[in-house]
Amino acid sequence: MEQDLKDLFKDYNPSGMDSDAEFMKKFNRNIRAVEDVRRQVATERRHVKQAVPLAVAGGFVAGLCASFAFPWITKVVTLACDNLSIGPAELFGNFAGWIFVASAATVTSFFIYSLKKVTI
Repeated sequence: MEQDLKDLFKDYNPSGMDSDAEFMKKFNRNIRAVEDVRRQVATERRHVKQAVPLAVAGGFVAGLCASFAFPWITKVVTLACDNLSIGPAELFGNFAGWIFVASAATVTSFFIYSLKKVTI
């Protein structure tokens, strides 16, 4: 079997093949490109690892601060629903309050994450 393969390729002489020096030059260029990509991926992972804890902490603080406004928001929305005769006013007030708290925490986390990733 091995002899058959040798016989099959003994007359194989491709034209247009690069010389060994050109091949090694291209090979080394490609290896450097792969290493550059690996370094960029490692840098991106490090930035994400640094940005996520800050975004979580910022979102927690923003949610905590927004929750102090919860009674006021609930009251305003409940009064507005009562005046406009829109469904169960207290339910809408609570819903609006929690939407505000969640939105404040989410938006703050997103912006801290975006800014921290850019500035690291």
